[in-house]
This record gives sequence, structure tokens and C-alpha cells, in this order.
Amino acid sequence: MRRGALRVGITTYAGQSARSAIAINWHPVDELCDFVDHAERRFGNGTWDVAQGIGAAGARANLKGVMLRIALYLTKPSFLMTRIAGMWRQFNDEGQMTLVEMTTERAIIEVSGIAKPRATFCHVLTGWVGEVTQALGAEIDSLQHTHCRARGGTRCVWEVRGRVKVD
Repeated sequence: MRRGALRVGITTYAGQSARSAIAINWHPVDELCDFVDHAERRFGNGTWDVAQGIGAAGARANLKGVMLRIALYLTKPSFLMTRIAGMWRQFNDEGQMTLVEMTTERAIIEVSGIAKPRATFCHVLTGWVGEVTQALGAEIDSLQHTHCRARGGTRCVWEVRGRVKVD
């Protein structure tokens, strides 16, 4: 890929930010979605793998650090997932993330309070949810965005099924 290929077609503001920011910086959701939409058009194959990969990379960046790694081993995953969800506002300009349920067979995560939900953001979050639940020790059989406001649903919910560590 030639240098700058991704910047072609991105809005001026998002393009400026893409040149000067790093992946773990906070970005307005519209700017992030503009960037991801363009990356999907340029490099994707219609399955949203690029968006989910960007979400997974964001989760890995969020989970770096020695103290967090120690906490992953010493803390109950359900407690840690609740704390991670509670940090939503640190990385997002609106809304909140809630751990609705966590059993040994599944985890359910909901995002609420987004004024203008975008399907792109939901795909990014799908990658993020998958990466975080794996980091907490889950063996994922399926990860689905079961309800989506951007696609006409009344809420945004992700369900992870498999073997989920709770204790």
C-alpha cells in the first residue's frame, strides 16, 4: 500500500487527526467512524473485518500495562468487566457501557445513551468486546451484536457465548 492511501477520501478534520494522532488517543465517535468507514471501503471485503480489527486493536491498547495484566490474573472477571465497562466515558464522548449479565456460558454487554448510533461504531465495538472477553479468559464460541439501534433496534446489545470465566 502506498503511503497516504488511507487518507484519500477521509474528511479534512479526520485526515488531519489521522496524521497527528496515535491509535490509543481519544477521538470523537464521528471522526473514528469516518476513518473506519473509509478503511472499510478501501481495504474491507464487505464483512466488517477491518472495523472489528480496529476495535480489537483498541481493546489491546486499552489492556496494556503491567498492573492491568496482574489484575486480570487476580480479580474476578465479572468484577473486572464491570470496571472496564465503567471506564467508557474515559474513551468515548457520549453514552455508557454496562455489563448486563455474566454467567459461565455467556456475557451480555449493552451500550446506551448514544444520540445518533452508527453501525460502523457497533462493528468496532464487536471487535472490542471480543478482545476484552478473551483477555478475561473467555473461550468464545460466538459473539453477536444481537440488538442494534443503528439498524432499527431499541437497544445495542452484544452477547458472547462460550466458556466464560466468572470467578
